[in-house]
Amino acid sequence: MIQKIIKWLPFSLIVFFFILSLVLINTGYGSFEQILFFPLDNGTGFNGEKRLVSRTKDREDRILQTVREVMLGPSELEYKSIVPVETKVQSIIYRENVLYLDFSKHFFYEIKGFSIPFQERMEYMEKNLLFNYSFIHKVIITINGQLPLSPYFRIEQDFNNENK
Repeated sequence: MIQKIIKWLPFSLIVFFFILSLVLINTGYGSFEQILFFPLDNGTGFNGEKRLVSRTKDREDRILQTVREVMLGPSELEYKSIVPVETKVQSIIYRENVLYLDFSKHFFYEIKGFSIPFQERMEYMEKNLLFNYSFIHKVIITINGQLPLSPYFRIEQDFNNENK
């Protein structure tokens, strides 16, 4: 009896792990590769960097993971970050092919050691999201719930903060 079990054990384990892998793939777990774009150090263009992002069923969670990866910055030294370190994502909403992304006021501040205009940083964020998610047709970025660079845009600066 034991010899019959030992004879079928390798085959049974292979079948078990095959079924387990199918279940995990179909439930959305695992990770997938994305390309994130960052400006070059010399300011002459941009380049892409591959990142692995966890698979989740919720679109907003996947998008938030990508935004956080962009906020972490590049791993290559010749690329520069597009988001100041202190920046936080305050909210993210995806509705009818439009992504609404609200950042803290720190997103508006300059990045130490690298001069990249605010408008260009917004374009990089938008480029990263539109490239990696074909279902997003438009990205609306707000800062503290306000549309940046609109006539009524105001940021209360914390003058005790080092990011004046």
